[in-house]
Amino acid sequence: MVHARLGAASDTNATRKATAVDLVQKVTLRVPKLLVQLTDPPAGVEVRLDARTIALNTPVEVDFGDYTVVVKAEGFANFKNTVHIADEGRTTTLVITLLPEQPVAPSPGPVATATTEAPPRSHRKLYAIGALATGGVAVATGLVFGGLARSAWHDAQAVCGGTTCGTQADLDRANSLRNTANGRATISTVLVIAGSAAAITGVALWVTAPSEHSVAVAAHPTGDGAAVTLSGRF
Repeated sequence: MVHARLGAASDTNATRKATAVDLVQKVTLRVPKLLVQLTDPPAGVEVRLDARTIALNTPVEVDFGDYTVVVKAEGFANFKNTVHIADEGRTTTLVITLLPEQPVAPSPGPVATATTEAPPRSHRKLYAIGALATGGVAVATGLVFGGLARSAWHDAQAVCGGTTCGTQADLDRANSLRNTANGRATISTVLVIAGSAAAITGVALWVTAPSEHSVAVAAHPTGDGAAVTLSGRF
């Protein structure tokens, strides 16, 4: 998702940028979030989500699955809980309370302890879904513009019966329709190329990510526009 946002923000083509930004916003609405909530947090409080540090009282984007939340602050006992994320587009809120740390009895001797942190969770599949959805919509929209371009070209040929135009008005109309067809064809080409590139990026991210989910994204034209189908098991 981060790559899709950066790509949309840096695009120099105003029309394509507006389309990409709109698509990214739609996909963002489907990403689940986690909010760790603490009223009047003490200074220096730290919130860990598995192996990464996250902001307190701020929703953060997450993948589907189970997470271990650990909250630490000087003078307080560590808070630890497990959260299960399974709903698309939902913000799960974990309300916590920190209790004062109890004094620890003196130990008879030094005790060696070893801790192992869990490896960072991969977000590649979440990014892959965003790239595939964005690429699919772009390709489908490009196919629609391709059909519109062909229609305008046939209309231009029909104005003069496929031969010589009888009047200047007919010639002007034929030229206008031909220009419209060329413009739509250019948009179609740009969208198909950009969509294909995004889809290829999504496939690469999906293939190289750990296997946790199964999803398929398909774009196809419909009778009055285009559609993108997202299916599978998350």
